Amino acid sequence: MPRPPAGRAAPPRSRLPGTSQYRYADRARLFAAGKASLVAARLFEELPRHPVVTITGVVKLLETTKPTAAKAIALLEEVGVLSETTGRKRDRTFSYAKYLDCLRIGTELR
Repeated sequence: MPRPPAGRAAPPRSRLPGTSQYRYADRARLFAAGKASLVAARLFEELPRHPVVTITGVVKLLETTKPTAAKAIALLEEVGVLSETTGRKRDRTFSYAKYLDCLRIGTELR
C-alpha cells in the first residue's frame, strides 16, 4: 500500500483475523451482566489499543477517578474480559488475554 501524502492520515488497516469474533462475544457478555457502566464500556473499547492496563493507567487514559477505574476493571475481570497477571495485591496489571493470544498467532518462535 503506498504511503499517504504528508499531513494525511493513512486509511485504516483491515481488522486482524479472529479478533472481531472475540470482541463481539466479550462485548455481549459485558452488557449482559447488567452492571456495565459508561467507564467500563469506554475501557472495553480502548482495550485493542491498550490490551495491558493498570488502574493508574486507566485513570489517565479515561480521565476518571481511581475508584471508578478500579470498578470498571473489576467488572471486566468479573465477566472474563480482563485477567490479573501479577498475582499481587498492589500495583496489579490486567490483560485482555484473548486479544493478545490472537495477536500472537503466527509469531511463535520455532
